[in-house]
Amino acid sequence: MASVKKLLALTAVAGTAAALALPTQAASTRTIKLGNNFFVRKGSPPTITVKRGQKVVFWWSTSRTHNVYQVGGPIDRTHFHINDQRTGKRVTHIFHTKGTYPLQCTFHSEMKMTLKVK
Repeated sequence: MASVKKLLALTAVAGTAAALALPTQAASTRTIKLGNNFFVRKGSPPTITVKRGQKVVFWWSTSRTHNVYQVGGPIDRTHFHINDQRTGKRVTHIFHTKGTYPLQCTFHSEMKMTLKVK
């Protein structure tokens, strides 16, 4: 009977530890919203900072077609780009090289942002 109690206690501890680990995983992902001619928010082009190896999700929240092209900065294995996408699409990318990445939609010249990878 004592071994059953120990097993139940270990199971409870393991379950609690797993539940506590979930917020850490969620915090390691950064979502960048693409709207009607803007990244993240309307107004001046934003600068977003992420950690090297962190997941970055680009999320299309608009019915207009947009893409994401790196227009300078370091080469992160290849020159980064996401082809034309529309509403609801999510594309995940992990940046492995530290540096400053200027990004732009090639359809909308005012749609720019800077991604800094630390």
